[in-house]
Amino acid sequence: MNVRIPINSNLQEIESKAFSELNIREISIPPNVTKIGKNAFYKCSYLREIEIPTNSNLNHIFQWNLKSYISIQFKIIYFNTI
Repeated sequence: MNVRIPINSNLQEIESKAFSELNIREISIPPNVTKIGKNAFYKCSYLREIEIPTNSNLNHIFQWNLKSYISIQFKIIYFNTI
């Protein structure tokens, strides 16, 4: 499953455990998100990619526990929104 939050979304926070234990593979974080809560991606063993725009307002990323649950192929991609 891929999660695509619209780039023009007014979403400002991804709550703690928002996607925990889901079978997501990719997620795009819109620029208005300022905070990703603790364990938002807990036990997301299929997660391979988090896309964050270069103009992102993200300034709080709490512990995700990615180390134990994310594949070695995991990556974060920064992209321009033009």
